[in-house]
Amino acid sequence: PGFLVLIGQGLANIVSGLLGGMGGSGVVGLSVLSDRTFGTTCLSTFVTGLITFLIVTWGYPIVDFIPLSAVSGISISMVCSFIQWRSLVAIFTTCLPSQKRDTLPPQYNVARYDVLIMFIVTAGLLLVDVSTMAFFVMGFAVFLFDMCQRR
Repeated sequence: PGFLVLIGQGLANIVSGLLGGMGGSGVVGLSVLSDRTFGTTCLSTFVTGLITFLIVTWGYPIVDFIPLSAVSGISISMVCSFIQWRSLVAIFTTCLPSQKRDTLPPQYNVARYDVLIMFIVTAGLLLVDVSTMAFFVMGFAVFLFDMCQRR
């Protein structure tokens, strides 16, 4: 049921954008979090929406005291938790020779054409939207710094 909820919210965001509104991406993130913490019934999604509604309507005086840097940190950590890190390994295996790729498990054999399409779409989006590119570069810099600190 959680997957269907995400599809419904994605379609609702598309319709909202087509009608000139702004999609509720925060609610989508909370629903993903609810789904990943094994909230399997519709009640978990309802409670997520209810809490968001309460915070937006009456909780804003309290939320105003939360530093923006803390909200940004939480957002970045949520984004990092949404990334399927195993898929990055599958993407890097496309650089291997065919003989080596054939010995790997099927989940690591992604077609090279699919990876090319992913890179083209990502590069196009980054080139079109400068702010997205800036955030991508900053996020990548933070990731590299963190990885260098771990070694």
